[in-house]
Amino acid sequence: MHACRIRLLPAEALRELLHELPAVRDHVLRHVAAQVNRDRRARIRVAASRPATPGPSRVTVNRALRVLAAAGAVRTEPGAVVVLDPFRLAAAGGALDERVRNH
Repeated sequence: MHACRIRLLPAEALRELLHELPAVRDHVLRHVAAQVNRDRRARIRVAASRPATPGPSRVTVNRALRVLAAAGAVRTEPGAVVVLDPFRLAAAGGALDERVRNH
């Protein structure tokens, strides 16, 4: 890392330097581009650490299973869901969202 000096300039003075001195313009643009890339990579890392889409809650899943069991499509057992009637299960899928919401 290099030592540097930071100086506050009025906006108009900075614009003049950027316009008149290509070396200053290039340096500032490289610095801004590097900062933008660091920020973008940091946002990507944060986004990657979160689940892409949260799954349904346990309560929602249990409600859905109760609705499907009441329809005779499935039966729950410890650690398993047994499909009793695949056709009824498929038919119940369309109306399931509304029934779970209203339950």
